[in-house]
Amino acid sequence: PTGVFIVEAKNVNGHVVGTDNDKDITIHKVGQKGGQYESKMYNPTKQVATHVYRTAGYLREQGINTWVQGMVYFTNPTITVQLESSKIPVFSEREDGGKEICNYILNTDNKNRLKKEEIDRIVNAINMNLNQQERYYYNNSKQYDNNFNKFNSGAIEQLLSGQAQQLQQQIFWQQGNQQQQAEHQQQVEQQMQQQMQQQGTQHAINEATKSVTPFDHGGYVQGPGFNPSDTMAHNDMMNHMF
Repeated sequence: PTGVFIVEAKNVNGHVVGTDNDKDITIHKVGQKGGQYESKMYNPTKQVATHVYRTAGYLREQGINTWVQGMVYFTNPTITVQLESSKIPVFSEREDGGKEICNYILNTDNKNRLKKEEIDRIVNAINMNLNQQERYYYNNSKQYDNNFNKFNSGAIEQLLSGQAQQLQQQIFWQQGNQQQQAEHQQQVEQQMQQQMQQQGTQHAINEATKSVTPFDHGGYVQGPGFNPSDTMAHNDMMNHMF
């Protein structure tokens, strides 16, 4: 090999149109019912160019100066590609892209072919970088899990505390409500007793009044000289007798 080759693979279908100057490429598609529509995707030539820049910089930091080349490979055999690029070669499976990639790597015009020692250094450097990234993501995910667990623990404590406070408030409310109900019941009973006493007193007054009131006026007193109708009847009877 003559260097390091980075392949950016895309598995999409439709008809791809764009250039390496475009930020996004356009994918034209036809739906199941024949309707035509299009979608956008970030330009893979720019994407792999970023990978090339970072990989070359990392290898230089490790004391390795070698050629790094990027490529784009559309793996879906049904896709048609019209992506013009002057620096990043573009391949598609529809046009036997897998074989073309191998030919490109083996026949790249570069006089500085890598020796076995250089290949081993590159492979070791890349593996070391991958291990560092794996540890980085592992530590971050572990820290995330710890933070998440702490958050969950705190959230659960807050939830339980809130539930306990709510339950306590509910108990206080129930106790207060029960006390209010008891006081209200006592007030009702007192009012009923007062009403009964008032009714009893009023009944006694009414009875006493009726006991001295003529029957014609709603009382109990009857007989001549006391009740007007009885007095009139008695007088009429006496007049007929004499």
